[in-house]
Amino acid sequence: MKQILTLVAFLILPLSAWSAGENMQSIVLDFDTGVTELNAKHSKEIDAILKSAALDKKEIDVHMAVWADEDFPGVKKSLDKQQRSIAKNRIKAIKDYIKKTKADVDDMEAYNMAEGSNWFVRVFQLDDFKSAISESTEDDEVYERKYQIYKQKGAPKKAVIVLSLDD
Repeated sequence: MKQILTLVAFLILPLSAWSAGENMQSIVLDFDTGVTELNAKHSKEIDAILKSAALDKKEIDVHMAVWADEDFPGVKKSLDKQQRSIAKNRIKAIKDYIKKTKADVDDMEAYNMAEGSNWFVRVFQLDDFKSAISESTEDDEVYERKYQIYKQKGAPKKAVIVLSLDD
């Protein structure tokens, strides 16, 4: 009976992903072509990661890289207005939902991967994050970890959301 109760508690209570000293977690939202609104699955995924982060009673930083339906064409180029709008509206939907949850979010930053004008898109086109920075600092290690997450998980029709906890 004790084993059953333990299993039930494990299924009901969210475990903090940060309890083992980890300070960064991510989720990937997949969108259908042309869709900019969040669906029930997206909401559940965002709720779960925010709930897990809240267990540590620290402020949460949210950073996201959001793609349109088409892949970014390269440096000094942009996707057409419709594609840029798709990514922009996906960002808005995610930010609005996170705000609605009333989670203890300290900072929320988004990168529109359909626009070539932001620094992150330009850096994203490089093979190595370190080649884009002049000297290494502690903050650069955090940005490099986020960069690797975006690089590994990001693609057209996706939003990669990275949560980190403030110390």
